[in-house]
Amino acid sequence: MKTTKISLIIFLTLTFSNLIRAQDCDIWLDNMATEIENNNTGEAVKAMKWFVNCKGNELGLENPVIKNLDKIAYISRFDNGYALCSLKDGNYAVTNKDFTEIHSLGSNADLAHILAPPYQFSDGRLSFSRVDLKKNKIFYGFLDYKGNEVIPADKYNLALPFEQGISKVFMGNLQKMKGKWGAIDVNGNEIIPLKYDRIPASSEGFVMVFDKKGAHLFNPKGEELHILDDYETSGLPSEGMIAVYKNNHWGYINMKGEILIPLTLEFEVVNSFHSGMAIVQSNGKYGFINKKGETIASPKYEMVSWFRENRAMVKQDGKWGFIDTEGNEITPLKYELVYYFDHGAAPVKLNGKWGLINASGEEITSLKYEDMNQIEAGKMTAIFERISDIAPSFLLSNKKNVMANMAQLNGKWGVVDNSGNEITPFMYDYFSFLPGMIMVSSGIQTTYIDENGKCVKNCE
Repeated sequence: MKTTKISLIIFLTLTFSNLIRAQDCDIWLDNMATEIENNNTGEAVKAMKWFVNCKGNELGLENPVIKNLDKIAYISRFDNGYALCSLKDGNYAVTNKDFTEIHSLGSNADLAHILAPPYQFSDGRLSFSRVDLKKNKIFYGFLDYKGNEVIPADKYNLALPFEQGISKVFMGNLQKMKGKWGAIDVNGNEIIPLKYDRIPASSEGFVMVFDKKGAHLFNPKGEELHILDDYETSGLPSEGMIAVYKNNHWGYINMKGEILIPLTLEFEVVNSFHSGMAIVQSNGKYGFINKKGETIASPKYEMVSWFRENRAMVKQDGKWGFIDTEGNEITPLKYELVYYFDHGAAPVKLNGKWGLINASGEEITSLKYEDMNQIEAGKMTAIFERISDIAPSFLLSNKKNVMANMAQLNGKWGVVDNSGNEITPFMYDYFSFLPGMIMVSSGIQTTYIDENGKCVKNCE
């Protein structure tokens, strides 16, 4: 077994770089950043190895860029052409998009500051913290791309990453969360004073804050908009609309305070709009309204999802089905479990077996599979079993934007496309998806096939 594993590693090392096209290299960067955001640094290190392999195949191993990349353990997401990276020597650094400049920031042990999650630049700023031993407190600040301390860590006990040019900051006892919230811009200017109890969210550059008097809304310039003053409570801004409540009725206004949906809605709770629909609740049941305030599905469902591809998952009497944007049930509510629609098809489970339905609710495969997992459009993922240190276990882009589904039949895995065609035989112990092709294994045999199921490497 050990010899087989070593042979497989050698085979993949020698052949994989020839399987990756140059234009696919950024796939590894994107998924490396995703792993870092999910605190999976081990997987990020693996992604970095694949990225270096890919760039080496593109540029040649003697290229100075490859020598620079060999110093890096992993790279976070790029922001305006710059990214934080962790070096193999334990230091942090900032690299440009071309990897021709790597500016060391030193290590957390050597620095006067400690880098803070999510360990990536946003709006040109990188969060860090510093311990003040005299005050026995932690303070947060921000670095720029060159490592300069542009917002000193001497005031705020928490500073969240920038979003659309705004960072929410807190002063007080962080453990007990006793203190006040406000917001700063990228230059450290306090655009929202630190006097509020909560800042739950921001949307489209607008920030909503709360104090004892209720909700207050600020625009991206830090100017307070007094459009909520006449209402008892409100929701969060989304798609240019805010839910407001007064005299036991809900309605919606725009960001100018103009009423878009009159305050005549009698639901217990209404939510923000997503894809033109808002979830509403009455008597513990859920339904939907549209942006005209029309009820397109009365609150009768135990659970609902947001709409995707004009379809929403709904659950009633313990069974799942789908509705369209007019509230029509396009399937009987009979399934034990369903997934979102993606590119016109959705997996459904009935009597312990899985299959696919189309957007009209018609079953386009028989429900015979023991398990089924969607492979995201434009992305593929190794979701069954890893091959030691070799197979990537993170999302990978797929150039042809093929949508398919991994399915299990009689204990073996295969691929079913969104038309219901079985494009591979069901003979594999696991799958691993690579850019432009799929690596499959049956026993100790590893084979490469394209998205149409045709073997392209190691076919015997």
